[in-house]
Amino acid sequence: RWRAPDRVAVIEALSRRRMLPAIYFIFSRAGCDDAARIVARAGLELTTPAEQDLITEVVEPYVASLGRNDRRAVGYETWSAQILNGVAAHHAGMLPPFKEATEACFRRGLIKVVFATETLSLGINMPARTVVIERLTKFSGDGHELLTPLSYTQLTGRAGRRGIDDQGYAVVLWGPRRRREIPSNEGWAACGVPWFGIEVPSGALTLPIARCVPSVFATHPTTWN
Repeated sequence: RWRAPDRVAVIEALSRRRMLPAIYFIFSRAGCDDAARIVARAGLELTTPAEQDLITEVVEPYVASLGRNDRRAVGYETWSAQILNGVAAHHAGMLPPFKEATEACFRRGLIKVVFATETLSLGINMPARTVVIERLTKFSGDGHELLTPLSYTQLTGRAGRRGIDDQGYAVVLWGPRRRREIPSNEGWAACGVPWFGIEVPSGALTLPIARCVPSVFATHPTTWN
């Protein structure tokens, strides 16, 4: 039976294809925190010892004002272990020093994957090589609503780092209902989303970003390669 790929498998696939660093959009603060925790515990080697030393140097000025008891109270050890592994969450509910340190490390290429809510797509300078959108719907308070073409364009516009990447990648994960989620209207057609909801080109940096990586989108339990 076919199923959507889990988050660890997606990050492993992107790492093998040299498509990191990535911003992985999850439209839930709790979902971002859970994803960062699970991926950090999965044993993926996303950072080198030298990068871990640099992360420590970058982070320290942001957390220097937090005493030992404060660090214990806000979960510093858990967050620190994640960021040293090259994994972090990013959302409006984070402690400001953690959020600012995460942004600083990501800009320097030290964090390989950030699990973020859509607020990261607005006014924050954190470009990535790849953008992953887990679902094309999000909870609005009254129910789940489809992303607008404008929201989709803002999210995928993060793909591709100016002066670093020749091309960026925008990935929408496959799901059993994905085809039915994408409406056949002009707004979505302009975004370039195929009706089967697999490969999604992005206009980041005004470069063609339409390279398909099929195995990222759907995985059979016995055929992930």
